[in-house]
Amino acid sequence: MLFNKKVIPLVLVCVVWSASQSSPAETLEKVVFQTLASNPELQAEFQHRNAIEQQLQQARSGYYPTVDLLAAAGNENSKNRLTRTLSGTDDYVDLNRSEEAIVVTQNLFNGFGTSNEVEKYNARLTATNHRLHDESEQTAVDVARVYLSVLRNQELVELSRQNLAIHKEIYDKVKSRSRSGVGRSSDLDQADGRLALAQANLIADQSNLRNARTNYIQIVGNNPGNLVRPDRDIEGLPEKLDQAIKLAMENNPVLKAAESEVDSAIAQRAGSRSGYYPKLDLVFEQSRNENVDGVEAVEKDYSVMLKMKYNLFNGGYDKSRSKEAVFRLNQTRSELESSRRQVVESMRLAWNAYASVLEQIPYLEKHVRSSTRARRAYDQQFNIGQRTLLDLLDSENELYQAKRAMVMAGYEKQLSSYRVLAAMGRFIDELEPAVSQTKVNQPESGS
Repeated sequence: MLFNKKVIPLVLVCVVWSASQSSPAETLEKVVFQTLASNPELQAEFQHRNAIEQQLQQARSGYYPTVDLLAAAGNENSKNRLTRTLSGTDDYVDLNRSEEAIVVTQNLFNGFGTSNEVEKYNARLTATNHRLHDESEQTAVDVARVYLSVLRNQELVELSRQNLAIHKEIYDKVKSRSRSGVGRSSDLDQADGRLALAQANLIADQSNLRNARTNYIQIVGNNPGNLVRPDRDIEGLPEKLDQAIKLAMENNPVLKAAESEVDSAIAQRAGSRSGYYPKLDLVFEQSRNENVDGVEAVEKDYSVMLKMKYNLFNGGYDKSRSKEAVFRLNQTRSELESSRRQVVESMRLAWNAYASVLEQIPYLEKHVRSSTRARRAYDQQFNIGQRTLLDLLDSENELYQAKRAMVMAGYEKQLSSYRVLAAMGRFIDELEPAVSQTKVNQPESGS
């Protein structure tokens, strides 16, 4: 599991490593870990996690003794039986009084309040770690989405450029025939219209690319550089949906966080009953008092005592607190069940998208091959007058659309596989070996 103690140090190492690279290429792994290290929402969750850890330390302090130093000094006017006996008068005795004491208190029993408080915050810290893991997974998927979107739109722009170039070539050919009196003016108009459509498609794809770059900047925080399409095979993908759901139920960090919240609520319910028990402390006290109660003398005392305190009535606070804890526990259990359903739903959606595109790709590849052969044959037949211009333009558009569909399916396959891994809480684990391997393969710098 990749959270806090594993994610953040790895991210920081990756940032230092990536900053020292001479290659301008920005791999998906490199961009993901750079974003994890700088994402403000993740940083906020990490600070929240640190705060919970300090709450756990506060709870653990109940196991240790408290040491208090007491000191007081001031003027005291006393008139009591002792002053009357010592002075022989009924006047006030005016002395400068001082008190010093050190008190060491070790709690021996408080109704299991300390142990349950520690258990509560320990479970809460675990839940926060799982949420940090989940946010890291989702951020990594968002980075992959905008990363692949830029690459996909770059390929689509290039396809549109090629399509435009081919339509210009066809238009020039038809125009040359028209000038020589061989071609018809209607063919020239038709070629001109298809050329205009190809130009419009290029403009639309360029606009989509600019939008993709904007989304990239919003998620990653900087402009996309020399992005490289991931070519490493995805490992760890299950073969069937049932296996994927089983792995998600075992490893999904959202579900694990919800389970830890239930553990925290159980501990809180147990801790809410501590008020029904007596409190037992072992107290050591050493004091030095001077001029107390009008007697000009120094008094020193030492004591070791067991002190018991048992509350008999506090306005129904303990009863209300216990009921509140029961309601909180029921709430977390309902949230756990809701998380289970959401995990199953998310995995089904991710798996359906992945399985669907995986099933489509062989047919899309066949479509590209068939359209390529048909386009080549139509071009040859058009040159010898066996095909009309409309046949040629239609075959060109068919190939163009087939290539576009193939490009989009290829990127959709990658992204949907990442979403399946993220639903199982394993996407960052999948990326980490690539980063480590790349670092191993870097040549050492030396004199």
